[in-house]
Amino acid sequence: ASLIVFGTAALQIGDDNMCRAYKLLPHVSLTAGYFFEKYQKIDLIAMIIGFVLLISYGTRGPVVAIIVFAFAYFIFVKQTKNKIVAYLAIILFLLVVFLFMDEIIDFLREIVSRMGMSTRILDSFKEGEIADPNGRDNINKTLLSVIKENPWGLGVAADREFTTAYAHNIILELWVSFGVLGGSLIFGILIALYISALSKCESSKEKTFIIALLCTNSFFKLFLSSSYLLEPHFFLLIGICVGIIRRSKEENTGEIL
Repeated sequence: ASLIVFGTAALQIGDDNMCRAYKLLPHVSLTAGYFFEKYQKIDLIAMIIGFVLLISYGTRGPVVAIIVFAFAYFIFVKQTKNKIVAYLAIILFLLVVFLFMDEIIDFLREIVSRMGMSTRILDSFKEGEIADPNGRDNINKTLLSVIKENPWGLGVAADREFTTAYAHNIILELWVSFGVLGGSLIFGILIALYISALSKCESSKEKTFIIALLCTNSFFKLFLSSSYLLEPHFFLLIGICVGIIRRSKEENTGEIL
């Protein structure tokens, strides 16, 4: 249902829309997870439609995020009798994509163009501009200079004082706010929390949900855009991870924490 809603919006609004792309991203990730788990045709169709919609919005971040999710799923969730064969299959797929990149891009561009959607991402791939930082280099240089002069931090949301919006990078944002030491400690705690929660998940669906959140609006996105202060999913993920860890401790000790 969510794919239909956002798909209709894409057809009605020709301009690129980062907000809608990131809102659609979790739905596409979960749909991809359902397909990877059972390989049903309906999930495959939904996944393809969702991926095409993400491309149509003209924003690179969500497209990269869904690819990262796919790799993370096969590494941390998918249970196969022979993982070496699975990894070789992934490598073979990437090789085919690399060898026929131009043909694939032209094919997708034709489909997306006929539907009246944005071809910005595909055009960027074709012209070799997909890695264009879009001004983020200047933001990074400015904030790194600020961090060098103020290694102990300047307080929450201090990055806004030196940029037009925010850091577009959670590590730089934490360093500017809490200092190199404090920011690195907070980041390390987050990583430890995510890893611990993943190791204590009781089902593949739980792992899929956690990885979907990590690779979409809760963590991966914060290295490319937005701010953790503006992302409710960031705090949702922390709460879910804490809940999973608490549940595991309750089951092991028999105590209610």
